[in-house]
Amino acid sequence: HVQQPWSTVTMVYIVVHEVCLRFEVLSMYLLTTRQSYLEKYDEKMAHKACSQVMEPLLNAYVQAREVAKHGEQAYLSPAEPYIRRYTILLLLVGGGAQKVFE
Repeated sequence: HVQQPWSTVTMVYIVVHEVCLRFEVLSMYLLTTRQSYLEKYDEKMAHKACSQVMEPLLNAYVQAREVAKHGEQAYLSPAEPYIRRYTILLLLVGGGAQKVFE
C-alpha cells in the first residue's frame, strides 16, 4: 500500500512504474519469439498488465505537473514523452485480432 497523493509524485513511484511498463513491453516481444512460448502466451493478459501499469503512471505524470506548477516538489520524468508514445502504440494495436509484434 502506498500513501497517495504524496507518493504519486515521487521519483521512486514514477521510475518504478516506467521500468515496469518497459519490462511488460519487452516481455510481450520476447514471449512471441518462439512457437513454444506462444502456446501459453495470452496477449489480452499482456495488454491488461500494461494497462494496470500505465493508468497510475499517466495519472502520476499529470499530478506531478500540477504539484510542480504550484511550486511544490515533484519529480518530472524526462522519460514521459517516450512512455506516452508506448501508450499510444499499445492503444493502437490493443484491439481486435491485431498482434503487437507481427
